Amino acid sequence: MPRMRIKATFTLLLMLTPVFTTAHAEDLMPVFEAAAVQLTSSMSQCSERIWPGYDLKKQGVLMVQPGAAGLLWLGDGTREVIASADVPAPAFGGMFGAIEFRGRELMAVNPTGDADFSSASGLVRLATHEIFHVWGQTNWKPMQGLRGTLYPVMDEPRMIRHMLFERMREYFLSGGKNTGSLKKAAFWYKRWTDEFTGETTTTTDALEGTARYVEFMSAAIGSLGCAADDSTVQNAIREMVIGKMGGRVDSEQFSLDDEGYEIGGLAALILRFINKDMKWQKTMAGGATPLTALLKKVKPKSDKAPAELIAKFKAAGEKQNAELGQILDPDLKALDSGDFVRLQIPETAMPATFSPTGFYLPTDWPDVIAMPLAVGLVMTDEWSLKADSGKVMLQILDSPCGGGWTVVVAKKDAKIEDGRIQVASPGLSGEMNGHAKTAPDGAEWFCGTGSQKHVH
Repeated sequence: MPRMRIKATFTLLLMLTPVFTTAHAEDLMPVFEAAAVQLTSSMSQCSERIWPGYDLKKQGVLMVQPGAAGLLWLGDGTREVIASADVPAPAFGGMFGAIEFRGRELMAVNPTGDADFSSASGLVRLATHEIFHVWGQTNWKPMQGLRGTLYPVMDEPRMIRHMLFERMREYFLSGGKNTGSLKKAAFWYKRWTDEFTGETTTTTDALEGTARYVEFMSAAIGSLGCAADDSTVQNAIREMVIGKMGGRVDSEQFSLDDEGYEIGGLAALILRFINKDMKWQKTMAGGATPLTALLKKVKPKSDKAPAELIAKFKAAGEKQNAELGQILDPDLKALDSGDFVRLQIPETAMPATFSPTGFYLPTDWPDVIAMPLAVGLVMTDEWSLKADSGKVMLQILDSPCGGGWTVVVAKKDAKIEDGRIQVASPGLSGEMNGHAKTAPDGAEWFCGTGSQKHVH
């Protein structure tokens, strides 16, 4: 469930998998307590072991659940039960989100929407992953390209990255003995960088790969304790690699964005446990990725993908393009039609986090990121708009309204009067304050207004 706020500069900071499972109905306080113990072990007592220079003693985590008390964990290891009535509303803005509480910045986590994160270990993974994004990667060099997957999707780069991951996993699970697999991984890496160079500037191998590394390390050390030696931690990580990696690089996902979690994360784990490289982390802030650190000096060895795998990815690509076409094409084509108006929703009206099914860069609209919603959301200020699941949200670089989110609405479904637009269209309903504006290209916009006092 990728849930995040996306800046007008197209920088995506926070993301998870777009997969939802049944929420846990029972009281989660015992899970919160267990997670707090693990957070203290990993983040308060030996955070340097997870990432050099990474000190969480000034941060904290607020674990919440709807209609019940929450638990506040602070970086010095202290914790406090927070009565339900005292839990701040922004803590329920999504599964996670950076908030201010009692004068300090915290990461709020609300795991009730996903069973995988409703365990103590899962909570530790979720919290530490997102904390690292917000406070651990603060001064890192930004991505050079737009984050997302080209649409129409291409099967060949997805198959190449699948093979890259599989060869790295073979190497990791062999404990570094199968050096041929690492050389074959270098072969697929070179082929990807040579043939699909543009993807190297939009991959999340660094941002999400390192955050995945931090979450796995935090969960392992949190469970085992700081006294656990590297061999013991590596064995625990090995089980995570077997049980929790691989799904994002199969033929069902087709997402460059999602691949970075597993490909970058696995490369980082290899550097740490197999290569015993203790310097690679220092290069990440400057724009390097775990993949470049791992494979730049490895001599490639020719490899070949099985014919049935190539056919599988080709068929999957055709299927995904057909399915995505039904979702994305109507809204994208509406951008070129005079029968539609573009509603620009200000950042301040957006929930703290939300859940797209994916991020797509349409080749025919190079200044657009398209994101269908996995879960509906309500956008509020001194007005309210409701978007249903499946509604396509857009970020348009040359918007005359400035930063924010755009949805397209048929003019017949919208009424503009006295600085307000009323909408009753498929997937979107409600009203928004603002003003009409015509762009230089003749496109008609309605620029929503936001109030700072309504910032989520």
